[in-house]
Amino acid sequence: MISFEFVLLVFSFNFALSASSVQQPRLIDLPKNQRQILGSTFVLTCNPWSGSPPFSYSFYRDGVQLKSNSRVTVTETKDSLAQLMIKNLISSDSGNYSCTVQNRGGSDAKWTVLQVNGLFPFLLYLKVHSHCGANGVRFLLKS
Repeated sequence: MISFEFVLLVFSFNFALSASSVQQPRLIDLPKNQRQILGSTFVLTCNPWSGSPPFSYSFYRDGVQLKSNSRVTVTETKDSLAQLMIKNLISSDSGNYSCTVQNRGGSDAKWTVLQVNGLFPFLLYLKVHSHCGANGVRFLLKS
């Protein structure tokens, strides 16, 4: 019976030692605010700067987990990073986006706020007229 308790004690010590050697992941900070134009592509990269792989990643918009679909692509590599890509942005894509990474040692999360803006109702053209002098500049508004 003594030898059985000794083996059990050694096993529990080894398990505790191996679990404590797993470093909790830490993510690189994200910009707090991002602006994009309607129809553009938004890319969010979730990149740990420390921690022990393998990692698992999750992306969220306003607290709801995002999954790949026709406009949204979630790409993940267990050892290095994950990426969220949203094509053809629409106004309702605006919101709080977050990325969570986790491993056996714990987890970390970072967030950013995306604002999707429409195009200006007019385009601003800069026209340099040689007849106005050496550096004459005139701004024209065109719809």
